[in-house]
Amino acid sequence: MTSSETSTEAGFQPWHFFILLSMLAATAAVWRSRDTHPAALLLVSGAVIAAGLAGLACYHALVGFFGGGREARAISARDREAMLREKALVLRSIKELEFDRGMGKVNDADYAEIGARLRARAMDVMREIDAAPVSAPPREKGAKAPASRACAACRTDNDPDARFCKQCGAKL
Repeated sequence: MTSSETSTEAGFQPWHFFILLSMLAATAAVWRSRDTHPAALLLVSGAVIAAGLAGLACYHALVGFFGGGREARAISARDREAMLREKALVLRSIKELEFDRGMGKVNDADYAEIGARLRARAMDVMREIDAAPVSAPPREKGAKAPASRACAACRTDNDPDARFCKQCGAKL
């Protein structure tokens, strides 16, 4: 028995169609060739089912090529926090790299190579964060939502651990 939390697929899926069609075709092939050796019938059935599986593989390739497919799965709050930590780490690394370049510790060639890799990783992490909806964790009784710090000067919401406003720079 599967619950709604563990079940990832619901309803009729494309692979159901291909499996059913290939099994029906194999049955029709066996029915059509009545006076045949059983080994030949098994071979014919296997070939027809293999053709159905090949059709399924082609379907998946075309869906992947044309950008269709499944919706993004919801990620847990813990996974989202890990992704946000990785994003912060990569962005901090970019800042440190820019600082080191300004201080003359990193030459232009190394700066361009390392900076490109860090920026590409940051973009990948941000895309993952934006694409994946968050599954709401079960709330405990008496648990408070994580508070953000609003700036008194400009009313901008800042991270809970921020010391200065990200908009106006005022001390929080």
